[in-house]
Amino acid sequence: LAQGSNPGSKSAPFSMPSMLCRPCSSSDPVNDTIKVDLMKLRTELLMENATPAQQEQERQAQAAQAAEAADAEAKSQAERLPREAQWQQSDDEALVQRQLSAQESEASVLREHLANEARLIREAQDASKWRRQVQEEQEAARANVKDFLGAYGFKDDVNARKGLLRTTYPLHTAVEQGDAAMVGLLLQSRADRSLKASGLTALALAEKSNRGGSHEQVLAALRR
Repeated sequence: LAQGSNPGSKSAPFSMPSMLCRPCSSSDPVNDTIKVDLMKLRTELLMENATPAQQEQERQAQAAQAAEAADAEAKSQAERLPREAQWQQSDDEALVQRQLSAQESEASVLREHLANEARLIREAQDASKWRRQVQEEQEAARANVKDFLGAYGFKDDVNARKGLLRTTYPLHTAVEQGDAAMVGLLLQSRADRSLKASGLTALALAEKSNRGGSHEQVLAALRR
């Protein structure tokens, strides 16, 4: 007996709760290790040997610990959820920004395409207008040449010859009249400036007829 022990008293036998260690169906006593939750074992031992008041106190302590853990988890969630919501909002805003940037890029390409089309349409309209103007000018020139030829008895030919004793041509007649505009129209209608009347070309006739600058414009038209 240990010193100070009461020989007549008997110590309560200590027994391991059966729930703490259960043999496995395929246990290996050599290689297997027994896993014991020491805190749980301590609590169960205390509860087994404690008075009812101590047991109640322990249950209240466990309940308080559970409530504290629940409060901590709730607080953690309360702090985490706004951050997650903020992260989600940031992701959504970034997605919206990327979509807006893509739409703006598409709109810019479309605007450039429409501007090019509008420019091509304007150029086509200007070209069509210019062609109509040229055509109208050519038709007016032909009409003026035709009227001139008819007025001076020439056939409908800018190189037609007229006269028996005194031969002349439409270009020489325009020079004699000092009509620089008609000289230009006849040349545009392919009048032959090398033809001679009375031994003179239209240019030589204009130089001979130029007195005091009277035929300067005619000369300029012939020299172009």
